[in-house]
Amino acid sequence: MSMPASKRPSGNVTARRGSPLKLRIELVPKRLWGRNLRSNYGLGKQRWDKFRHKLIESNGARCAICGNTKKKLHGHEVWDYREKKTVGTAVLLRVEIVCIDCHDIHHWARTTKLFQGGRITSERYGLLRKHYRKINRCRQADIDRHFLHSLRIWSRQSKKRWKIDWGDFELPIAEAKATREAWAARNPDHPLIRHSAHTTWTG
Repeated sequence: MSMPASKRPSGNVTARRGSPLKLRIELVPKRLWGRNLRSNYGLGKQRWDKFRHKLIESNGARCAICGNTKKKLHGHEVWDYREKKTVGTAVLLRVEIVCIDCHDIHHWARTTKLFQGGRITSERYGLLRKHYRKINRCRQADIDRHFLHSLRIWSRQSKKRWKIDWGDFELPIAEAKATREAWAARNPDHPLIRHSAHTTWTG
């Protein structure tokens, strides 16, 4: 599956010297939590893993942000949040292959919550902050300023109602959904089917 060469959504956060940030904090509006390609709203885990591995093979096993070739690589969805007063459309632009360090910084609120809960060590948290400074060539104050700016945007966006534009993934997602529904129809007594029937999905 080929993806368009879309530009990263623009923003007005810059490093101390005014240059745009290469590595950004990208917080997902609360009502869109769990609505991603890996979930059953999207491709599902199996198809997502196949796509991610194919992307690594075709683009090279290196981080699209920092160029690292030795650390674990993740698939990162790049979204453009197009807002109106009370609603918005989340448009999936592309998927990037990024290292675990850059990915943890993209999702800095989650990373910080894991650190505060003791699931990330202070050494690891400090190394991530150092990584942010190195890639963006900035000071620690720039991280804090960027995070606060991102939180203000997140707070505003989380109050809106959202619809999703899956872009080039619309057809593969429809195919995946049809396959899951056909499987469920053939296996109505499977434990996964009984569980999902009693599960309430929230955003």
